[in-house]
Amino acid sequence: IELGTLGGTNSRAFGINERADITGAAQTAGGAFHAFLWRQGRLEDLGTLGGKNSYGHAINSAFDIAGVAETAQQLRHAFLHTGGKMRDLGTLGGALSQANGLNEAGDVVGFAQNAAGQSRAFLHTKGKMSDLGTLGGPGAFANAINNRQHVVGAAQLATGEHRAFLWRDGKMWNLNQFLPPNAGWFLLEATDINEPGQILCLA
Repeated sequence: IELGTLGGTNSRAFGINERADITGAAQTAGGAFHAFLWRQGRLEDLGTLGGKNSYGHAINSAFDIAGVAETAQQLRHAFLHTGGKMRDLGTLGGALSQANGLNEAGDVVGFAQNAAGQSRAFLHTKGKMSDLGTLGGPGAFANAINNRQHVVGAAQLATGEHRAFLWRDGKMWNLNQFLPPNAGWFLLEATDINEPGQILCLA
């Protein structure tokens, strides 16, 4: 099924929920890309945070949508679109942020810059954005969250290399510690997690 556009020539779909409602970004007649909700054959423009472009990355069954949008200052900020309104989730003290995933409770994960300009994985829940930490290095990013608030992504080691992580109950785990000894390969990035806790990784 072709989803159409918002008056332009291109569109991209990034997320789908259990009811086959879809989010992504579609080009407007003016050439910008706007986050959209596609539901029951209709494409809805979700707007921006005051800037030109926005992109929807994930959607839950309540039609909450998480993604990234440009502000009036041309900064890219994570957003949560809920109750018909796009909310700026802010940052961890820096300039930029991006939402990559959300769960059924509306908890959002992604990455945000801190005051030092470092990109850190975040969890936004109950109106507050929290830094999930790293694996000893300066940076991290989160890709997905399940309904038990288990978060996956990638974080830097003290050596600067990235490794896949699982964050749960306030602690970040390097998933490589669960590989057999001398496996000969590494889990570089965790891209998704389901409700039983099975994790999809890049190696």
